[in-house]
Amino acid sequence: MAKMDVLGKRFGRLVVLRRKGDERPLRYQVVCACDCGKEWSGYLYSLTAGYTKSCGCFNAEVSGGRMRGIPKYRDITGLRVGRLVVSAKISVSKDRQAMWLCKCDCGETTELAGSVLWHRGVKSCGCLQRDTAKKTMTRHGQYLTPTYGTWEGMIGRCTNSRSRAYKHYGGRGITVCDRWLSFENFLADMGERPVRMTLDRKDNNGNYEPGNCRWATQAEQMRNLRRNRWYEMDGRKQILPDWAKEYDINLFTLRSRLSKGWPLERALSVHLAR
Repeated sequence: MAKMDVLGKRFGRLVVLRRKGDERPLRYQVVCACDCGKEWSGYLYSLTAGYTKSCGCFNAEVSGGRMRGIPKYRDITGLRVGRLVVSAKISVSKDRQAMWLCKCDCGETTELAGSVLWHRGVKSCGCLQRDTAKKTMTRHGQYLTPTYGTWEGMIGRCTNSRSRAYKHYGGRGITVCDRWLSFENFLADMGERPVRMTLDRKDNNGNYEPGNCRWATQAEQMRNLRRNRWYEMDGRKQILPDWAKEYDINLFTLRSRLSKGWPLERALSVHLAR
């Protein structure tokens, strides 16, 4: 990190005000303002490495002045961290960490090491993350439904270059129309995903858009693959599995005959003795 890049940046409760002292990189010092109103000065690497997060006021609040977070054996009953309130000390772990029973504002209880409350930023029993996800992701009430999963997969394989399927979709120019970038619009146009059906494009070289998409069964999807080879006979075109089913011939036998150069009509008409 460049020297001047840290000016005005926050590290925990500290905000960097100015530089101070020796300018050698490993001994670069700064002066910071703490949220409590005091100033703190020290080495920059202590901030960037996460060793120092306040002028000492936080540690004083929870540990009577000790400088290494919440002490292992000091009573912190009643301490509030986010939605959690420490109720009682319940045990000491094998690594000599004091374990505390914490009650969450939602009514649930959880057991945490004292150091976890500070260093890992735990603020709830888990309900905070769930509430945040619910608020941001379920405006339409469809999060985690099959329809939402289908829409999310469509967006991912067309826009996310890290997706395994990207090379077959976004990588070859398949896009999602602007209207369908909104899940609500996709739901309005396509409706709920029927059971045992998936999203299929009628034209495999076309985009995901109204008019080119349908809900299709697995069999219908297989008939609409780009790699499918179509065989024509008597004015009709079908893929090989359909011809094999119609003439009651083993698909592998039919493929073997065609690979040997048999005409389709002969390959279909010759039946093995059973």
